[in-house]
Amino acid sequence: MRKVFTVLKKSEDETRVLVAYANREHAIRCAHALAGHHAAVLRRFDEEMFDAPVAPDLYYVVSKEDAAGVHLSTMHAIANEPGSGTRWLVQEIEVVDTDASAPLDDDDGHQPRSERSER
Repeated sequence: MRKVFTVLKKSEDETRVLVAYANREHAIRCAHALAGHHAAVLRRFDEEMFDAPVAPDLYYVVSKEDAAGVHLSTMHAIANEPGSGTRWLVQEIEVVDTDASAPLDDDDGHQPRSERSER
């Protein structure tokens, strides 16, 4: 078995696996970058809504770790509440290795290009 670290994006409506890493620190950096980008988007939205500049630190990223993984969210500095309902989670999962010699199919059920016969 191998361990991989998934980065999940959670909102009120859905949960999506965005990416998986073999390295935990890479997954955490990715989640921080995604949450930081989301904070910048929220800030730009406020600037457009108020038609005025907004402090660059109005939204910030909060990170906490527990048994389920590393949780990240954005916070509004003045209101001291979540900037949105979107959160990110870095979660460790174990992957069971299968027969590595069998080629994996892509989304369309085709073999990878390197495994296809030339026409």
